[in-house]
Amino acid sequence: MKYQKGSVLTWILIAVAVFVVLGGIYFTKNTGVQSVIKIYSISPTSGPLGTKVTLTGNFSDGDWAGPEYSTQVVLQNNARNKAVVELMPANDTATFTVSPEMCSVSTGASGRPCPSPVAISSGTYNVYYENTYLKETSNSVSFTVTNQ
Repeated sequence: MKYQKGSVLTWILIAVAVFVVLGGIYFTKNTGVQSVIKIYSISPTSGPLGTKVTLTGNFSDGDWAGPEYSTQVVLQNNARNKAVVELMPANDTATFTVSPEMCSVSTGASGRPCPSPVAISSGTYNVYYENTYLKETSNSVSFTVTNQ
């Protein structure tokens, strides 16, 4: 087989370009470096236990939100205690209820009871959205649990 001068170099440059583009996509997807997940608003911003809370925002990367049980809302207080609510957002809305006792870890699709429940008490919580499959985390917004 006879090669024309420069054809091997052309193929090497094409291979490098493909590697750079696909590698960059893989790196971004798997490190969460350039997350597009964002919470725009929370409503209401405070309420007693039992309050239904709605987050509005962008909850996917534009391609795919991820498999079921890979998305969750996290409530974290100043002591860094976490409560996890597994959910799949509907378009640009994610809704959950602030319960007196919530799970501190994701149980995924296991169907098992929560291995480490956490009591939710009055105070301010940072609320953020996580996609554990895409390894992306949103900004946080505040929700205050009141005494009634």
